[in-house]
Amino acid sequence: MAAWLGPQDVEDFNEALAAKETKALVFPGVILGYSSAEDATTRLKAQENKKQKLEKYTFHIKANALKACGDKIHAVHRLFAKIASAETKDGVTAVELTLFADHATKTMAEFAEKCAAAKAAVDAVKDKVEEKKDNEENKMMEEEKKDDMMMGDDMVM
Repeated sequence: MAAWLGPQDVEDFNEALAAKETKALVFPGVILGYSSAEDATTRLKAQENKKQKLEKYTFHIKANALKACGDKIHAVHRLFAKIASAETKDGVTAVELTLFADHATKTMAEFAEKCAAAKAAVDAVKDKVEEKKDNEENKMMEEEKKDDMMMGDDMVM
């Protein structure tokens, strides 16, 4: 995909790049991509606008896409992606993206493992607390029995 980014977009992109382990990019609506970086860069040159300070970016991602115009244009709807890398060369920032779904699946599996480990730890502590509580109750009952035995039935008050 090819895009011209304005100052606010560049700032947002740089923020996402700096936190690429925890942030994802959202491309709303339908995004049109090209079959090669060369085609995308050619489109950028054709759309050059000198009225604003814009920067050239190309984004590369392997995603399921609807192919149109033969194999020239690829359409993707509501793309969520994480930044794998970004490199500026010859005035164009080339960005490699990975599908957010891949990361979400990975992190959800890790999350499920951590939840299972946390549950096991809670259960272990719960068992120890229950055991201690039972031991304390048994001690109290034994002490009450001893007190009852020491008092005896023939005591007069």
